[in-house]
Amino acid sequence: MVKRLLVLSTLLLFAASARAGVVVALDNVSNVSGHFDWVYNVTLENNSQMSAEDYFVLYDIPGLITPPVWSPNVGTLPNLTGVPDITHWTVTETGTGPVPPNLLPKDGSDPNVVVSLNPGEPLIAPRPQDTNGLLLGQLTVSSPFDTEGLINFTSQSAQSGGSPLYVIKLVAGPVPEPSTVGMMGAGLMAFVAVALRRRRPHR
Repeated sequence: MVKRLLVLSTLLLFAASARAGVVVALDNVSNVSGHFDWVYNVTLENNSQMSAEDYFVLYDIPGLITPPVWSPNVGTLPNLTGVPDITHWTVTETGTGPVPPNLLPKDGSDPNVVVSLNPGEPLIAPRPQDTNGLLLGQLTVSSPFDTEGLINFTSQSAQSGGSPLYVIKLVAGPVPEPSTVGMMGAGLMAFVAVALRRRRPHR
């Protein structure tokens, strides 16, 4: 009985500590002029802080229509959030990475979207009234696909004590439709068949 209680308390402590860092969650998907906007809420959870050059990444957005839009939750007087405006952030697209230390996200050939806090920026941390964490802002990525699947996100931040904090999770995101994947597979097979045929020696 004592062993079970110890295991249970350890699991509860782990679960509490896991709710920290920068997390990304799908808010909504909308059809806009023939493509789909995937809108994500990005939250800095309690007991966490974000400092200069910390970042978060969404991996493998198929058919990404540029540019992604990052809208920081700056707030208005007298309810400023402490989140700096867009001029203090950098939004980039990469073919692969970046990857926080010791994490292994699924990172294929589709573009990744990276949002990072610029060098020299002050610390961001949830306020006492942010009982569910501090909403950092919303990230919108556009894709020709509205089929929902699972993609990875990661983030690099720190615990409130300053020790590094790296998060990896799955989040709903666009994936190619099965018919599109099938067509791509058929095209690849045809390409391979032609290549093999050309390599055969003539008799």
